[in-house]
Amino acid sequence: MVLLWGASFTIQKHAYGALGPAGFLFGRSVVMGGCALGLLWLKLGRPWPKLDRADGLALVKCSLAGQVLHILLITYGVHWSTAFSSALIFALGPLMTQLLLRLLGQTRLQRNQVAGVVLACGGVLLFMAEKLLGSTWRAGGGT
Repeated sequence: MVLLWGASFTIQKHAYGALGPAGFLFGRSVVMGGCALGLLWLKLGRPWPKLDRADGLALVKCSLAGQVLHILLITYGVHWSTAFSSALIFALGPLMTQLLLRLLGQTRLQRNQVAGVVLACGGVLLFMAEKLLGSTWRAGGGT
């Protein structure tokens, strides 16, 4: 699974050459939307569950912030950077979420979680050491 996930960034980079990031994003949205509707149809017998107005509005807001904006930023980030850098940054998502929740006072970090955060940051610094020490802070320009 990790190999497939890691390879997906390289596959995306190649797909951008043929489709561009907007075309790739459109195709991905059509395929994923179709899969989601198909699963809903199989599970519920209809393509969309009944929602009251408040839940529907919350779903739209969450979808725009949590999926549309998120995936749009990732897609263009991968396009404008290297596949390796993109995979590394994307892999830091759970770590950044944990730290953000801590900073907002929504959670407390246990001792093993602090050790995990330190280990994860150390791993990123190890991978980025050559760039950091050489003062080459720029991304590879999408190559």
